[in-house]
Amino acid sequence: VVCCCGAKQAILQAVLALCNPGDEIIVPTPYWPSHLGIPQLCGATAVLLETRAEEEYVLQPAALEAAITPKTRMLILCNPSNPTGALLPRAALEGVAAVLRRHPQVVVLADEIYELIAYDE
Repeated sequence: VVCCCGAKQAILQAVLALCNPGDEIIVPTPYWPSHLGIPQLCGATAVLLETRAEEEYVLQPAALEAAITPKTRMLILCNPSNPTGALLPRAALEGVAAVLRRHPQVVVLADEIYELIAYDE
């Protein structure tokens, strides 16, 4: 458990604790601006991973697999997404988990601050 002044501080502390300068952090797009700025502040490289409106901004496991390199240390996963509000379905999360099991050096920073905000159609 980490006590902090807010989400931005918690994310910064996690990145500082887990990543070194030169590490890569995968950030799905579109992203909350701090998800890009914090890795840069810590000397890591943010690797932007495009998600598409026509795919409802769902992170595609094959795209994640292609983005991972030996320098990849972290995936920042904001679910539901800020700014799109997209919620990753269970099948997509299972696909992401399957990819990450093949890359144990990659940790997931799960930003779930909006988990209780869900709107029905």
